[in-house]
Amino acid sequence: MARYFDGVDDIITSANTTGITSYNWIVACWFRTSVASGKKIVGAEFDHYHPHLYVGTDGYLYWVVYDGGFKMITTSFVVVDNVWRMAVGVCQWNNSIRLWVDGQFIGTVSIGSSVAFNGYWRIGGYKLRYWRNGNDGYFPGEVADVRIYRLPLDVSITDAMVEAIIKSMYRRNPALRQYLYIWYPLWERETPSYVLDHSGRYDNGSVVGTTYVDDPPQLAGSLVSP
Repeated sequence: MARYFDGVDDIITSANTTGITSYNWIVACWFRTSVASGKKIVGAEFDHYHPHLYVGTDGYLYWVVYDGGFKMITTSFVVVDNVWRMAVGVCQWNNSIRLWVDGQFIGTVSIGSSVAFNGYWRIGGYKLRYWRNGNDGYFPGEVADVRIYRLPLDVSITDAMVEAIIKSMYRRNPALRQYLYIWYPLWERETPSYVLDHSGRYDNGSVVGTTYVDDPPQLAGSLVSP
């Protein structure tokens, strides 16, 4: 169960903005693509602000923020082989960003604070042209089960918390529900003008395009229904 994004104009945008640098964040999702497009999978956006999870024009996966400099983590392997992958990115201001893919730790980079701004959360686009191997535009591929966590700045994001989220990404019962800010399972079978937020906050996002596909991720011969 996922949504297919055509790479032309398909996008999902949260109903509300939030203070991006007023909180720490965890972003988790399933995705797959065969195109090294430089386009965003999931990210917060007002103009070109951040954080962003995207597939670069070089075919690698990026998790990035801006704290006065461009800070980023990149996979050592390409992700444009049309294989389902599960990514979890952590952004803890005045500490670090961290990235996991399919439960494997990819890396960490130290970060400071950033200029305060309010931004919408977007799935499938749009602005990335200032980022390394990134382009403005729309993501071509499939995305499933997007979970965005918002944590107070005084809450440290531990590896145990991330591990709990990773494990829950194989089930329909998210971990750390007390911090769950947006949960778009992307289960809608029709083509509505919105997607339902299952976090309990009812931040039902607006949709342009996308198509429902009954196509759960397949890992090690077993099907995973987000």
